[in-house]
Amino acid sequence: MRELGLLDGIMMGAGGMVGAAIFAYSGLTVSEAGYGALLSWGLAAALMATIAILYSELALRHPEEGAVALFPYRAFGGRVGAFLSVLEGLGYYLGCLIGIAVSAIVMPQILGFGHWVPQLAILASTAIALAGIRPASRANLAMSLFMMAALAALASVEVAKGGARQVLDLARGVELVPVAMLGYGAWTAIVSAAGAFSDPRRTVPRAVLASIALTAAFYLLVVAGVARTVPPGEVGLGAIAEAASVALGRWARGLVASIAVVSILTTMLVLNLASALALSALAEHGALPGALRRSFRGSPTIPVAVTGLLALLFSSRPDLFYALTLVGAIAGTGLPYLVNVLAHMREFSGGKSPILGRARIPVSALSLLALVLLEANLGLEEAWGSAAALLALVLLSWILSRRWRHDTCPSSPSQPSS
Repeated sequence: MRELGLLDGIMMGAGGMVGAAIFAYSGLTVSEAGYGALLSWGLAAALMATIAILYSELALRHPEEGAVALFPYRAFGGRVGAFLSVLEGLGYYLGCLIGIAVSAIVMPQILGFGHWVPQLAILASTAIALAGIRPASRANLAMSLFMMAALAALASVEVAKGGARQVLDLARGVELVPVAMLGYGAWTAIVSAAGAFSDPRRTVPRAVLASIALTAAFYLLVVAGVARTVPPGEVGLGAIAEAASVALGRWARGLVASIAVVSILTTMLVLNLASALALSALAEHGALPGALRRSFRGSPTIPVAVTGLLALLFSSRPDLFYALTLVGAIAGTGLPYLVNVLAHMREFSGGKSPILGRARIPVSALSLLALVLLEANLGLEEAWGSAAALLALVLLSWILSRRWRHDTCPSSPSQPSS
């Protein structure tokens, strides 16, 4: 049912991105690079936009629900396309699931209290998602508008009142770009829900790029507020709360806590919906075993519930935070991006693309560079868990792709974009 508009899409992306990442990583980047953290978040947005444009062009041709998992099959077709689609879909689902769980794990540290809050947030976001994509979008819109208005006002006061003498380490700022890129991922939810928009070919590309731009503006404002307010050496995980206390007094910590709860709740909601749509798309093509295929196809309701339960299970192991983060970054983020960048290269190999024109080749190359950076500086020497996850994804995808129904021919690269 195509019923979402441009504002729904923008807030779906921005509400999903402005979540745990800015609370968890803003202090880290400022403590490492000072005002150079502004460069980290700015460059991360620019690099992520290159990948987003490629996805947007694919969505112009294939505006379907669960589209992120279908692009490879539409581009390659046959067994290769089926394998890559299942690999992308399962990797994307894993990344979203881990994103929910990791957000829950860091929540008590961000808030400074309430070890029961993460479980309530997962349950609440799952309940909202179960209401359907339209009601969930309305709820996300309302929560995102509150969160962004409050966060913008708070950060603006911090910038105005602050005077901390932070360093300006541009070199370290560049090195921290991969960390900042982890905060720019939920725009893919817009593409995953492409089939739910009233005019997807027009709306999805605009919503994707606008959500990244809006999120970058908020990140830069928040990072500037932290850098201006918190003295060097005192920046920690609760940097936003510390900055609010300096600018407005200790009462502001309550405001920050409410903003953090709402922002993390929207992230969980968006990631749950997006991953459920991708899983439903795989079920529609018969790529899942019988019982799962019958349960998951047609509606994301059961996948939403399953995702909520799995997120509760994963979030019960905070000792696995670092391992989960690595698996999410490598197998759940970098791998799906790579598969769909290759799908874009295949889809438009015969001519210029609708948005980039003949600039598609350098932008594709820049996107691949962005993926290399995304995987850099993530402690790969300790990434045995990610290697195991990648191997398991490849083997499982190969097995499941043999069930794929080849009843829909992939679109020709020469097909018009509108």
